Amino acid sequence: MPLMAFLYNAAFVVNKTIRPMLSNPFDTLAQRIREELRQAINREIRIYKRIEAEKGRDLSWEEAWNEWTEAHRENLQQFLMTGRR
Repeated sequence: MPLMAFLYNAAFVVNKTIRPMLSNPFDTLAQRIREELRQAINREIRIYKRIEAEKGRDLSWEEAWNEWTEAHRENLQQFLMTGRR
């Protein structure tokens, strides 16, 4: 099989599997919400890491993520389940 035919077939298979998933407006909306939530959590962890650095603690990203997640786990779960803080 020539390379161009292989690449065309591979692109067709990828488009055929991804496009129906993204054509559903609810899937697209859910994907955007997940991405915004991920960005918001990462932003909060960066703020937490900066505050801890000002206190003299040099945390790695993983340490800051673990501490922030432990401190806010219940609030985050409640928000995700009910939409309220």
